[in-house]
Amino acid sequence: MLGWLYGTISVDLLQEVMAHDATARSVWRALELQFLGNNEQRALNLNVEFRTFHQGHLSVNDYCRRMKAMADSLADLGDPVTDRGLIHATLNGLRAKFQNLKTIITMQRPFPSFADVRS
Repeated sequence: MLGWLYGTISVDLLQEVMAHDATARSVWRALELQFLGNNEQRALNLNVEFRTFHQGHLSVNDYCRRMKAMADSLADLGDPVTDRGLIHATLNGLRAKFQNLKTIITMQRPFPSFADVRS
């Protein structure tokens, strides 16, 4: 099992976890800490990026795809974003030329889904 672990990880990770007295359990635990130990920091950084990301020169389609990908990544990190939260963050980062669209969307009842807003 130890040989399999060593053979399936990258050279960078191998250097981090390899030891002369290593066991499969100790290597697995070291790998686990590498990937899960900084979840909170990654979630915090991604949350800031998600809340402050702006469309810039992206097309609306690319911008929405990027926002959805960040929301999905946050959910993977244990910090899920509601559909409504995704819509608000997306609208917040749209270029100024979409200002009237923001008003129209936020006034709709019932509030639309992200899929509806995106289309």
